[in-house]
Amino acid sequence: ALGAHDELAARTPDTGVTEEQIAALDHAHSSALFTPLERAVIAYADQYAVSVSTITDEMVAPITAELGSATTYELANALYALDATMRLRLALARTLERA
Repeated sequence: ALGAHDELAARTPDTGVTEEQIAALDHAHSSALFTPLERAVIAYADQYAVSVSTITDEMVAPITAELGSATTYELANALYALDATMRLRLALARTLERA
Protein backbone atom coordinates (compact mmCIF):
# COMPACT_ATOMS: atom_id res chain seq x y z
CA ALA A 1 0.00 0.00 0.00
CA LEU A 2 1.43 3.36 -1.05
CA GLY A 3 4.89 1.87 -1.50
CA ALA A 4 5.27 0.62 2.07
CA HIS A 5 7.72 -2.11 1.11
CA ASP A 6 10.60 -0.43 2.96
CA GLU A 7 8.47 -0.07 6.08
CA LEU A 8 7.50 -3.75 5.98
CA ALA A 9 11.13 -4.77 5.54
CA ALA A 10 12.29 -2.58 8.42
CA ARG A 11 9.63 -3.55 10.95
CA THR A 12 10.56 -4.72 14.42
CA PRO A 13 10.28 -8.52 14.51
CA ASP A 14 9.18 -8.85 18.15
CA THR A 15 5.91 -6.91 17.87
CA GLY A 16 3.71 -9.98 17.93
CA VAL A 17 2.62 -9.57 14.31
CA THR A 18 3.09 -12.80 12.41
CA GLU A 19 4.12 -13.29 8.80
CA GLU A 20 0.70 -14.90 8.30
CA GLN A 21 -1.00 -11.71 9.50
CA ILE A 22 1.13 -9.56 7.22
CA ALA A 23 0.20 -11.77 4.28
CA ALA A 24 -3.48 -11.43 5.25
CA LEU A 25 -3.52 -7.61 5.53
CA ASP A 26 -5.34 -7.17 2.23
CA HIS A 27 -8.19 -9.25 3.66
CA ALA A 28 -7.95 -8.17 7.29
CA HIS A 29 -11.61 -7.13 7.41
CA SER A 30 -12.66 -10.77 7.11
CA SER A 31 -9.64 -12.60 8.49
CA ALA A 32 -9.86 -14.58 11.72
CA LEU A 33 -6.17 -13.81 12.24
CA PHE A 34 -7.10 -10.38 13.59
CA THR A 35 -9.07 -9.34 16.65
CA PRO A 36 -12.06 -7.00 16.23
CA LEU A 37 -9.90 -4.14 17.51
CA GLU A 38 -7.10 -4.95 15.07
CA ARG A 39 -9.60 -5.06 12.20
CA ALA A 40 -11.01 -1.69 13.26
CA VAL A 41 -7.53 -0.12 13.42
CA ILE A 42 -6.54 -1.58 10.04
CA ALA A 43 -9.77 -0.31 8.46
CA TYR A 44 -9.16 3.12 10.00
CA ALA A 45 -5.56 3.21 8.73
CA ASP A 46 -6.64 2.08 5.26
CA GLN A 47 -9.30 4.79 5.08
CA TYR A 48 -6.86 7.37 6.42
CA ALA A 49 -4.49 6.60 3.54
CA VAL A 50 -7.28 6.83 0.96
CA SER A 51 -9.23 9.85 2.22
CA VAL A 52 -8.95 11.08 5.78
CA SER A 53 -11.99 13.32 5.29
CA THR A 54 -14.26 10.28 4.88
CA ILE A 55 -13.42 8.71 8.24
CA THR A 56 -16.63 8.52 10.22
CA ASP A 57 -17.39 8.58 13.93
CA GLU A 58 -18.61 5.00 13.53
CA MET A 59 -15.15 3.94 12.32
CA VAL A 60 -13.42 5.58 15.27
CA ALA A 61 -15.90 4.54 17.98
CA PRO A 62 -14.72 0.93 18.51
CA ILE A 63 -11.10 2.08 18.65
CA THR A 64 -11.83 4.79 21.18
CA ALA A 65 -14.01 2.44 23.23
CA GLU A 66 -11.17 -0.06 23.52
CA LEU A 67 -8.11 2.21 23.67
CA GLY A 68 -9.44 5.51 24.99
CA SER A 69 -9.36 8.99 23.49
CA ALA A 70 -5.70 9.74 24.18
CA THR A 71 -4.43 6.58 22.49
CA THR A 72 -6.81 7.05 19.56
CA TYR A 73 -5.43 10.57 19.15
CA GLU A 74 -1.88 9.18 19.23
CA LEU A 75 -2.88 6.66 16.54
CA ALA A 76 -4.17 9.48 14.34
CA ASN A 77 -0.93 11.42 14.83
CA ALA A 78 1.17 8.36 13.98
CA LEU A 79 -0.87 7.79 10.82
CA TYR A 80 -0.45 11.44 9.88
CA ALA A 81 3.33 11.22 10.26
CA LEU A 82 3.58 7.96 8.32
CA ASP A 83 1.24 9.18 5.57
CA ALA A 84 3.16 12.45 5.17
CA THR A 85 6.50 10.62 5.06
CA MET A 86 5.32 8.11 2.47
CA ARG A 87 3.75 10.78 0.25
CA LEU A 88 6.92 12.86 0.43
CA ARG A 89 9.00 9.80 -0.47
CA LEU A 90 6.77 9.12 -3.49
CA ALA A 91 6.95 12.74 -4.63
CA LEU A 92 10.73 12.81 -4.30
CA ALA A 93 11.08 9.53 -6.20
CA ARG A 94 9.01 10.92 -9.06
CA THR A 95 11.03 14.13 -9.09
CA LEU A 96 14.30 12.22 -9.18
CA GLU A 97 13.03 10.00 -12.00
CA ARG A 98 12.42 13.10 -14.12
CA ALA A 99 15.85 14.59 -13.37
